[in-house]
Amino acid sequence: MIKLLEEKIKKHSYDKKIAIIFLGKSYSYHDLLNRVQVYDEFLLDNKIKPGATVLLFSDYSFESISLFISLCKNKNTIVPLVDRALSDEEIRNIVGADWEIRLNNGRDAQAEGLKNYEKCPLLMDFLKLGKPGLILFSSGSTGKPKAILHDFDRIFKKYIHAQKSLATLLFFLFDHIAGLDTLFYTIFAGGTLVIPEKREPGHILKLIEELKVEVLPTSPSFINFMLLTEDCARYNLGSLKFITFGAERMPESTLRKMKEVFQNIKIIQKYGATEFGSPISQSKGEDPFWIKLDKSNCDYKIVDSRLFVKTQMSMVGYLNREKDPVSEGGWIDTGDQVEVDGEWLRILGRKSELINVGGRKLYPAEVESILLEIYNIADVTVFAQANPIMGNVVGAKVSLERDEALSSVKKRIRNFCKDRLESFKVPAHIEITPGRMVSQRFKRSLKCHC
Repeated sequence: MIKLLEEKIKKHSYDKKIAIIFLGKSYSYHDLLNRVQVYDEFLLDNKIKPGATVLLFSDYSFESISLFISLCKNKNTIVPLVDRALSDEEIRNIVGADWEIRLNNGRDAQAEGLKNYEKCPLLMDFLKLGKPGLILFSSGSTGKPKAILHDFDRIFKKYIHAQKSLATLLFFLFDHIAGLDTLFYTIFAGGTLVIPEKREPGHILKLIEELKVEVLPTSPSFINFMLLTEDCARYNLGSLKFITFGAERMPESTLRKMKEVFQNIKIIQKYGATEFGSPISQSKGEDPFWIKLDKSNCDYKIVDSRLFVKTQMSMVGYLNREKDPVSEGGWIDTGDQVEVDGEWLRILGRKSELINVGGRKLYPAEVESILLEIYNIADVTVFAQANPIMGNVVGAKVSLERDEALSSVKKRIRNFCKDRLESFKVPAHIEITPGRMVSQRFKRSLKCHC
């Protein structure tokens, strides 16, 4: 499959298409092809052999993408690293690292050989196949990060028929499955990747205006932040055709605001996970909360309202977990509870996210959506707060647009919620947290005080 990627790049180079725009400079597919060849020589000169596991410390840049493709060609197992919840030494041990390559400011690659890091049996068996591999780490939001091994041959199958050659902003990180999905779809289709220097609303919107970006893949948390800044009105977003969202649940209140601001832009929900990629899907008309999974790319079944999937991009397995989520027959338990309407699915959230208040259950997203409508609340995370009588009550951490006393915030929240939520869903525990509650992966997080 890596040969197919090379053939696509060559074809697009003949068509004189722009592959990447970064730091104000445009790079053609011909430039990309040449730079990949430079890194082919770099790997030879450093004696980085096929089958070696390589840590790649970099976010997206023209250089890092070129090097990444070269490592694929060299049949290495690549571990891209940007947002790390583990130490470098922990990562080296888990993946059995042979090499690490660091790109300073997206350029000037420096390789260092590593020794004495043993590989687990799963990785050893995979390396015997002589294929390029990928190891991604989960965010660790629900425990210690999981090291997830992928087979690039499986990943690339999704993009064989990619056709929409569009200018797409490369928003998600290099070590995020959604970011890699954007990268490879765009390259296979012959589109243009626009790489931001920083992931801040003003900068993103400026790039959309100046570079005529057509697709913005992002997260609900970033969309909410972007809408709060009111920067959208300052820029001409006429080129934008699609906004795709994923990585977390979209609050209904945020979606309503989006539709008001982005009236002529199609809003699409993307569904996926690090374990099984992002299957091809379709959003239902004006209600993107309902999706239809393309069964040529992804099979699924519902067991007790819980979604199980089997995709072409399914992981090989975990390197640091004994429990294998891939059951006999190739099914992966997503953990997501769903509603079903014929072929359409509505993702409600993980069963593990349910808050049990004295036997009555709710999803945090329902409460978060209501709280985000309240004056002066910029962002919110709802969670289970232990209670000696009820077992749990609803807790909420809120960040504010401007300073305000906690007593005033509590009063306004409870007054606002009393006619909109059942009493057990109204937050009993409320606290204010400074800054944004968004991780580097642009998901709401109780850990963040950015």
